[in-house]
Amino acid sequence: MKEAILVREAARTLSNRLPPGWSEKILASKPTAKDRPDGTLEITSPDGTTARMVFEAKSRVFPRDVAELKNRLERYSSGPYLVVAPFLGPSTRRRLQEQNLNYVDTTGNVRLVVARPGVYVANCRADRYAVPKPAASCAHSVTFPRLFRFRISR
Repeated sequence: MKEAILVREAARTLSNRLPPGWSEKILASKPTAKDRPDGTLEITSPDGTTARMVFEAKSRVFPRDVAELKNRLERYSSGPYLVVAPFLGPSTRRRLQEQNLNYVDTTGNVRLVVARPGVYVANCRADRYAVPKPAASCAHSVTFPRLFRFRISR
């Protein structure tokens, strides 16, 4: 999954989990240097208070990667931090939580803890990653005779 698509999908997942009246916005999504995080995400409360968190988007994150991710994020900002991935397994999520790293994956696993504005979102949706299947085109999904029979029978 391309990084820009991953970040967009993760932002949508997070947006769907935020309380009513809250919003999210990606402020930056391209690093200016190799050692910098991938971008900054801003969340805004209903009263207009905002929090910015630097994020790192990875195609895969394993428990052994968490300490290095935290070190990389800490070199750039004092927090809060966010890790974005297509899927984060249970042991990786546990390790991220132990390191006080927020996370969101595209399967719906979310943990967001921010002191100001005060927000806590935790949601576990998937413990296994199912590779998304490509959408079938109309020409391949329904053959003409089936479609014809369907229309006649109605």
